[in-house]
Amino acid sequence: MVINNKTTFFLGTIFLFAIISSVLYYTKIKQENLALKLKIASLTKSYKLKARTWNELKNSPKQRKKIKRLIPKKENNLPSKLFDPTTLSLQELITHIDSFYSKNNYTKSIKDLNNTLSAVNELIDREPSSYSAYKAKLILLLIKESGFSEPIDELEVEQTLNSMASFDLLSNLTLRKEAFLISRANQQLDELGNQIIILEDQLEELDESSPDTAILSLKRETMYSDYLEIENNIQTGLLSDQDFINEDLVEIPFYRDLANNDIQKVIDNANELLDEYPQSITGYLFLIKGLELDNNTELADEIISNSSLTENQMLELKKRLSKLSNFDPKKYWKKLRF
Repeated sequence: MVINNKTTFFLGTIFLFAIISSVLYYTKIKQENLALKLKIASLTKSYKLKARTWNELKNSPKQRKKIKRLIPKKENNLPSKLFDPTTLSLQELITHIDSFYSKNNYTKSIKDLNNTLSAVNELIDREPSSYSAYKAKLILLLIKESGFSEPIDELEVEQTLNSMASFDLLSNLTLRKEAFLISRANQQLDELGNQIIILEDQLEELDESSPDTAILSLKRETMYSDYLEIENNIQTGLLSDQDFINEDLVEIPFYRDLANNDIQKVIDNANELLDEYPQSITGYLFLIKGLELDNNTELADEIISNSSLTENQMLELKKRLSKLSNFDPKKYWKKLRF
């Protein structure tokens, strides 16, 4: 009888431990699914923060330069003693950030990137209601990680994404436009983008003093201007569809996992996203892509066939899958737009 009780107690303990372990594992997976957390946060209508547009900041009354602190605050991203964003006015900070993004050659200098990151952090410190400041920071961090293969702080990325998801972007048309983070392309835009990449490759092989450099640079800038105009028209057509607002944020964790070749994480997180939001095109997009990369195309086809998507949603999914088929995940950061 004593043996039976001990055996029962032992088996019960093991069973209880197994249940607790499963719950903890599931909870951990849920906590780690940043895409799902961002989706939930972006759809939460209460406690949304009011945002200031980038133009509002640009046109705000001129401020005096900030007095240099006697004891400077810690600046993790301050790369050079020669650049101190705390001495710049608000307009000077904005001009510095705009200047970086207007170059359309983000990977030319890690020093420029780090200086701009310091400027963005200073801007957020002064203007925490600026959505575009957080957007600028996120893009800089992702370029640093993928464009320069430099390590970045995971917590900093997550905090930036969470901050962006907490803003109210639906109440203002300009803010909706600022919400676009990933380029939405069509065939014309794809072809133009490929031509720009070819020009950039040619420019990298030329010496800066070469007369061809100026000619190709001007041609690239003209093409890029046309690119932005087409992209602007695409985004304008999507502004009325609230499903696109903040959806770019949900896609970022998936793109990063694809770039890191963490295919199983992509599949698991996409499955969880679909468990909570069965009509999520983003969930289907990355689940199918993950399964294809995992050489499980049969299951991917079956999921598409049995999906609960509407006809229009299915057309959108297939269109996006087609664009993602020849896409190099490690270059996803080139699709990011400030």
